[in-house]
Amino acid sequence: MLSRLSRHYFCSISPQPWLFVGLGNPGDKFKGTQHNVGFEMIDAFAEAVGIPMDTVHCKAVFGKGMS
Repeated sequence: MLSRLSRHYFCSISPQPWLFVGLGNPGDKFKGTQHNVGFEMIDAFAEAVGIPMDTVHCKAVFGKGMS
């Protein structure tokens, strides 16, 4: 499903900027709970379109890419 969505929304002649934000709670206590659904969705999306989540700033993790 993500590949179909990414082709439809992200493959165009001139790429348009998008911002995706996923909220969650840090730490192992919340891993795999509803408190981290935002984190998990961003991780899944970034992996599906090949965007590395490799920048950390002020306790936040960022990924930047064009897909």
